[in-house]
Amino acid sequence: MAKYYYLTGNAESLIRLKKALITYFVLQQLCVLQTNPLHNAPSPIEKLLDRRYDSFIATIATRDRSGFKLPGNIKILTWNYDLQLELAFKRYVPIKIYEIK
Repeated sequence: MAKYYYLTGNAESLIRLKKALITYFVLQQLCVLQTNPLHNAPSPIEKLLDRRYDSFIATIATRDRSGFKLPGNIKILTWNYDLQLELAFKRYVPIKIYEIK
């Protein structure tokens, strides 16, 4: 549907579709994150995480005396309608997703 809206110039419908997808993926992932896993079961984050994001963060990150650091000269632009980058980052720095700026 998205490509149809794009090709026909229906910007309003395309924006509504994008908003719906963003809302769906964020709510879906936040709902899974709220569940309590059983002992020895993979955490909700482990089930959701695309390992490519984890590998990317592990590749660019460093650690010094003050802790975990990402290089200041790298800017990350994502067009995904999900929380994959935030979920991967959360594995390294235990903060709540909505605190990431």
